[in-house]
Amino acid sequence: MSASEGYPAGGAVSNRPSTSTIVRLYVDDCLSPYAIAKQFGCAHTTVRKRLKQAGCALRSASEAISLANVGRPKYAHKSLAHPGEPPADKWEIVRLKVAGKSNLEIAKLFNRSVESIYVALRGVDFPVGRWSSICHSFGEPFDRNALRTLYLASGLNLREMADQLGVPYNTLSRHTRGKICARGVRESATQLDLRTARKGKEWMKGLLVRLMATASKNPGVRLGIHSQSRVLMTLFPNLRERYRLLIEALAGLQKRLRANPAWSVADLQRDLCEQARLEKAGRIRGDLFRRFLPWAPELMQLLGRRLPYLRGERCQRLAWALLADSLGTTQSIISEVLNPSQAAKIRPIPPEHMRWLILSGTGQMPGTAIGAAEHREKEKPARGRRATNTKLYVDADALSVQGRQWPQIAEILIPEDCRVNRHAAAEKLRQGVIRLRRKRRLQQRQSAPTK
Repeated sequence: MSASEGYPAGGAVSNRPSTSTIVRLYVDDCLSPYAIAKQFGCAHTTVRKRLKQAGCALRSASEAISLANVGRPKYAHKSLAHPGEPPADKWEIVRLKVAGKSNLEIAKLFNRSVESIYVALRGVDFPVGRWSSICHSFGEPFDRNALRTLYLASGLNLREMADQLGVPYNTLSRHTRGKICARGVRESATQLDLRTARKGKEWMKGLLVRLMATASKNPGVRLGIHSQSRVLMTLFPNLRERYRLLIEALAGLQKRLRANPAWSVADLQRDLCEQARLEKAGRIRGDLFRRFLPWAPELMQLLGRRLPYLRGERCQRLAWALLADSLGTTQSIISEVLNPSQAAKIRPIPPEHMRWLILSGTGQMPGTAIGAAEHREKEKPARGRRATNTKLYVDADALSVQGRQWPQIAEILIPEDCRVNRHAAAEKLRQGVIRLRRKRRLQQRQSAPTK
């Protein structure tokens, strides 16, 4: 072989390996083309060329890196940023994340870097990153879909909802509207920011406390009375799925406690994080503890008072007690909502009824004669054509005579409708003025004397 093929000029004949030798070293001995070329004093491109001519498939970059790392010593990387300090408690990190703290806020509390908090959360399969949830409510991410579900169940319009949450109108409109796909609101839109998610979660929590405190525990549906079971069916439509997860998690924790009778609540919390980490690493099967971990900080304080009962009591009654304490109701109400035959008779609160309950501030409907009359009007609308707002169209006609355009008139008379759809609001006023003028001409013809 000549020097042009990659061998040094004047090389010995023994330095010219055969193709079978190159293939044996590459396949059997797992040597790289660079190692083979160095051994025989030739170019690595020549070795690759010989392998291709022999029909041998070359290894990918990842396979080559894996083979190169075989047998190499692994160094124990230790953080020297905080010498002498114990590692940050993963349970506290998870608890603060569920409460709505950002990674930066958690890092400042523990005197750690943001990257270390990120790694700790990723180790237990906590959703982090750009599209991650900011805080959790009832063990579920409070994201754009949760905010939209709450908006539809409340029956409020965008302006009223924005005033209740204390967020700008445009922010709420951007998160509650948009094209709906199979997975919910389109993912191309921005995720909830920290302040909006916190305000939405706290408002829902306060609404639940107020409604449950003023609701009737009697499941009977009398006009104007909302029961606690109807409130739960409205605000938590997936309560049965959450209950099944809680039953499975309590059964798993019960096995761990029976194997370790001397454990306290702190030991159980650390073990829960460790089990979630092992599930994430694939060392144990399933994902039960990973799914339960975002919900655990809300229930662990209640579970700590019933820790002796977890070792021997049935998980069903313990799950009822935990749900009843966290939702501010009784175990009988929880069992009623979770029973399929009884839950089929419970109707969720209609959006228009829920809107009145939120805006009234009393939580009881009807608290006054005005509230009763308003509710009866909504339940049984009057027959015939809907009454028109004649004064609104009279004012619009007067502004139109002054030479103003219809969009300008809509911004003056109906600013809320104009914010939603400016063109539709202007068209509504224009059509109403046309009907008003037609009615006036008809009245003039009827009142004119006949010849």
